[in-house]
Amino acid sequence: MNIPGRETANKEDIGGLKLRNQLEQKKDELVILAEGLWDETWGHGKSEMKNAQYRNLLNAALSTQSIEEVVNFIKYQIGRHNREWGKFGPLLITRIQDQIQTKVKGNNEFKMASLRLLLGYLIRYNEFKSQGMQ
Repeated sequence: MNIPGRETANKEDIGGLKLRNQLEQKKDELVILAEGLWDETWGHGKSEMKNAQYRNLLNAALSTQSIEEVVNFIKYQIGRHNREWGKFGPLLITRIQDQIQTKVKGNNEFKMASLRLLLGYLIRYNEFKSQGMQ
């Protein structure tokens, strides 16, 4: 018996499962990328950016399906808060372009999910480093 809509739902479930499995395989790489980005920007000191600024960036990424829109948000923040974003922002844009847009294989949904994970890992690592942890 064919139930209308069931075939589509099953394809969506399989697609979602495939995406989750791909992301699971990418997580270690994204954690290393996030920590390396933070360390390269701030060294062994404290971030000039507040946790809220990292969270606002993640919220911008959660509100869109466009990597370019996230990059545009970062450029906007560089213009508004150059002291905090001046070093971090351009480096983050380069990493997004090199590591997410170019090297991540998959569709835009997978690339955006990877970017969101990267930003979440940045928030976690910033919290760790802001407590003076090495």
